[in-house]
Amino acid sequence: MSEKDAPNHNGGEPQKGGAPVQVAESIHAPEAAQPQTQGHFKEIGQEPNGTPRSILRWTRAIAAIYAVMAFFMWLQFREMRTGSVDTRALAEAAQALSRQALAQTIQNREAIHKQTGLIGQTAEQAKATNKLAREAKRSADIANEALKSQERPWVGMDRLEVLDNIDIGKVIRAKMIVRNFGRGPAIHVCFDLQLVTGCGEFPKRPAYGITGPGSHVVMLPGQQLETAETALRLPLDEATFKILKNPESGCRIYARSRITYLDIFEREHWRHVCAVWNPDTPRTMWACPFYNDGDEDYPDGKEPQ
Repeated sequence: MSEKDAPNHNGGEPQKGGAPVQVAESIHAPEAAQPQTQGHFKEIGQEPNGTPRSILRWTRAIAAIYAVMAFFMWLQFREMRTGSVDTRALAEAAQALSRQALAQTIQNREAIHKQTGLIGQTAEQAKATNKLAREAKRSADIANEALKSQERPWVGMDRLEVLDNIDIGKVIRAKMIVRNFGRGPAIHVCFDLQLVTGCGEFPKRPAYGITGPGSHVVMLPGQQLETAETALRLPLDEATFKILKNPESGCRIYARSRITYLDIFEREHWRHVCAVWNPDTPRTMWACPFYNDGDEDYPDGKEPQ
């Protein structure tokens, strides 16, 4: 058989043109040679598909790391989402509390304004009450003083009796009857009556034997007491009598007295009494235009010095 007629090992038809054809070998190696090839891969650290094992291991490690990172990121995301929900709830609650606090603040401010107004009204009422209290106290003091004045004793001279005619060579004697003209009792009543002659100005503060309340004499309202007799120290001589009879001489015969006593409130009272002889009469004495005063005539109730 000629080369033309030789069959094609590939099952194809013989090519035309007479050119020689090479028969391709099979790409599959013999099975007997495969174990040797796998051992070769193990020796060089590769998988049969040609990928190095170290690369595979790092790839797996990286994949595991990314997986772990993804898991943690998911957890963080979930936590953030949950926290966001909680934060939003807290924010809403805080906003609600803020609104309540604002409303409470407004109410407190209104209450403070009301309380301030009430305080102002209370202060005005307190001022008015204090004013009323002062007026009431003043009225009570006035009423008390009026009551004390109405109920106090008023001891003074009821009458003065000259026992002898005033004449030459006579010792002039006199006595005084005092009376309580008030509504209250007078206690520790003291009085001193004097008959004296004097020329010129009447003394502002005559000297008496009493210095203040010290007796145990009590005078009830309307009661009278008679003083002991008093007299001039010496009989009148003719020259003295003529001087006393002359109105232009400035010399007079005086009957003067000082009365002191206390009321039931233990307040001190006093009275001055003065009478002067009328030389046109035998023994009549008139009230002096001075030195007939008492404690009620002075704001402080003190005797003038």
